[in-house]
Amino acid sequence: MSDHEENIGRRIARYRNLAGYTQQTAADAIGINKNSYARMERSGTPKPDVLKKLSDIFNVPVQVLLYGESDNEITAQAPTSSALKDIGFDIKQDEPLVLTT
Repeated sequence: MSDHEENIGRRIARYRNLAGYTQQTAADAIGINKNSYARMERSGTPKPDVLKKLSDIFNVPVQVLLYGESDNEITAQAPTSSALKDIGFDIKQDEPLVLTT
């Protein structure tokens, strides 16, 4: 399966496995319970603060967790402002969107 076909939850699970974490150890590392963590991997809708923590513990950029690894896929899958607002990002209309880790 390519990054383009994966959802955020599947990418999170893949990077968790690559980093050697179980769902329980990843949940403990970011301060949530295992059931919440498992639900996030299934639904693919982490909150921004959780996404940042996952990025830190898995040592991958937030952009990779959100969109995949290649620049082309990141551009092709760039979400709308309303989609980002739905998951908790504060989007300003006249400012460029920059995701940092």
